[in-house]
Amino acid sequence: MFFKESLEGTNSLSVEIIKYIEENKGVFFTLLPEEANITKLHEFSQSILPEQPSQRGSIGNLQGEYTYSMVISLEKEVCDYIINEIDKHRFLCVVDSFNETYDPQHSCDLFDGFGGFFKNEVYYILKPEKISREDLLECLYRSKTFWHSLCILTKDGLRNLPERNIKKEEIEEICNEARCVMIGAYDGDGYIFWEKKD
Repeated sequence: MFFKESLEGTNSLSVEIIKYIEENKGVFFTLLPEEANITKLHEFSQSILPEQPSQRGSIGNLQGEYTYSMVISLEKEVCDYIINEIDKHRFLCVVDSFNETYDPQHSCDLFDGFGGFFKNEVYYILKPEKISREDLLECLYRSKTFWHSLCILTKDGLRNLPERNIKKEEIEEICNEARCVMIGAYDGDGYIFWEKKD
C-alpha cells in the first residue's frame, strides 16, 4: 500500500506510525488541486497535474524538447482543514521536518517556538492554544519534499513537553493516539489522509 510504503524507513515517527494505521479502522481521502487529472487518482507516486503539450525551445542553457506542469499549491487549503480539526477536537499537531537535522548550535524562531528533536530528527509540535495559520504553513513547507511529508493530528502526547528532547515513549504515544495522518503524494502535488474511525 502506497501510504505505508511512503513512510518506511524515513524517520522514527514515520516508522512508528506505520504500526498504528489499520485500513479497517480508518478512512482514506485526498485533497487535490482543481486542475487534477482524476484519471490518475490512484497513481499516488506520479504528478496528478495535467502535462502541457511538448514544446521545442530552451530553458536556460538547455535546448530541446520539454514539457511542464503548472504547480498549484494546496498548503493553504490543507492548513484550513488542519486548523479546523484542531479547533474542533483540540488535537495536537506534529509535523516532521525531514529536510532538517537537529543542531544544538543552530536556532530559528520556528524551532524556538515549536521545535523538538528525537536523536537528530526535527519535529514541530503545534498545540491547539498556540497554533496560527502562518506557523502551520511554515511547518508544512519545512516538511515537504516531492516524495515525503508527514503531519499527525493526535489526541494526546507531548502536551507538557518539559524539554525539546522528545523521548521514544512520546513518539509511541503520539502514534498510538493519532486521529489523522497526512502524507504527501502525487509527486508533491497533493496529499493523502488517513482518519481514524471512532
